[in-house]
Amino acid sequence: MSHWTAFIGHALLLSALLWRLLAGLGFPRLARWLPLLVPALMLVPAGGIHLGGYVRGVLGDLSITTLILLGHHLTGRYCGRAWLAPPELRVVRGTIGITGLLFYPLALGVSPLDPYAWGYASLTLPGLLLAAVLGLWLYGLRAAAWLWLAVAAAFVLGLLESTNLWDYLLDPWLVFYVWGGWIAAAGARLRPGALRETR
Repeated sequence: MSHWTAFIGHALLLSALLWRLLAGLGFPRLARWLPLLVPALMLVPAGGIHLGGYVRGVLGDLSITTLILLGHHLTGRYCGRAWLAPPELRVVRGTIGITGLLFYPLALGVSPLDPYAWGYASLTLPGLLLAAVLGLWLYGLRAAAWLWLAVAAAFVLGLLESTNLWDYLLDPWLVFYVWGGWIAAAGARLRPGALRETR
């Protein structure tokens, strides 16, 4: 099961990246076929393994959160309206960005505190996740709450090779993407033209 979860994640990622490239080059109709073409290409054997195996070797396994957000992105491309409303998507991205900024330095040994250990048998991380879900639900951000519930369900079902809850919640590529978007947006606001427009 973990093999196919990883395969689906990488297929979604490549489809989203190539969709943006082809749409930017003026081939939107071709881009719509990517979710079918990319998985087929990834199954092509090369050197004893399929091409998807090389992608997995380079990128590693993606988190369930990344898979859900990639599905959200592609759903929006196909249907014109994704299931996460912009305010909820901002909350999810904010949670990912802030959590990643705190988590990865601590997990790499900046402090004696090791939050990665909470993802194994500790009740600390599941408790924090439950509190976040309840807070989002009570605040009316139901789709965001369902996203984190889906991540928890994937962990219970063991859909990834890892047995650590953190690996279901976050991966470095996702955190880099969120922070890259924030940095790019900040840079756009600081452009001289943008500063003049705000005056």
